[in-house]
Amino acid sequence: MRSRLAGAREIDTGKPVEFTFNGKRIQAFEGDTVASALVANGVTVVSRSFKRHRPRGLFALNIEDPGGIVQAGKGDKMEPNAR
Repeated sequence: MRSRLAGAREIDTGKPVEFTFNGKRIQAFEGDTVASALVANGVTVVSRSFKRHRPRGLFALNIEDPGGIVQAGKGDKMEPNAR
């Protein structure tokens, strides 16, 4: 992982987890938000504008991000539009 703040109490670096984002494997830790894990792995563009296809980044790294909607789960337990 490229960047990580030292002393983050909510993140347990002893418990690694993985997920995929746009087909790319992302390494994270228990306690990470999706946004913080993406930033730690160097992901800066998370979507594109509809009309002009301009890059869109993250607004916040915590759960209060208004655009933080993802498809979460696996197999038949998939949940679309999860916050």
